[in-house]
Formats: sequence, C-alpha cells, structure tokens
Amino acid sequence: MSFLLSDESVLLRVAEYEIKLIGYCLGFDHYTFYANGRVSWIEEIMIEEVYRNEGIGTKLINCFEGWTKINGKIRLEFTSVNLTKNPYSDKNNGNLRDLFLALSAIF
Repeated sequence: MSFLLSDESVLLRVAEYEIKLIGYCLGFDHYTFYANGRVSWIEEIMIEEVYRNEGIGTKLINCFEGWTKINGKIRLEFTSVNLTKNPYSDKNNGNLRDLFLALSAIF
C-alpha cells in the first residue's frame, strides 16, 4: 500500500462520513504514443452501498479530473463494470473487501 501512496503517477482519494471510510477512487497516469502525452485512468472506484446516489462518486471523479488537469494530462479514461451482486458479500470479491478494510485502517 505504501508504494501506491508514494508514487506520483497514482492518485488515491477517500470519502469519509464522520470517521468512517465510505468510498475511494484509485487512478493512475502514464505516457502513451496514441494520445501523444500522458493519459490518466480510474482503475477503481467504490462507494459503500448505503451511501450511493448521494453524489459521493461524482465528487471523487471530479477530484480525479482536477488532478489530471493540474498535472497536464491530455486524456482521462474510465471503464465501468456493472456489478449485480453486493461486493461486500460476494465471496469472489474478497480482495476488494480486504482492500476496503485496509484503506479504513490507513485513513
């Protein structure tokens, strides 16, 4: 986790409610040939289900977009996956749950 936090090509932002971590956005940037410059993309974004549809994800994405502009990136990419199961209860997504718990311990 510490290598992510110290890497300048990584942006990790968290959303908190009171003292509880309720969401995060993790993104990266890199150079490309096609875009002829730096490209940023959001790798992961997660909001706890009970806090969804309150604009938290939008604020995290806006924060990421601001980071891309400040650092001169010329393209922002985002891929969406429709999860039909609750990632906290789906046994196949244990790593996501573990990451969320690890982030809670850091922040």
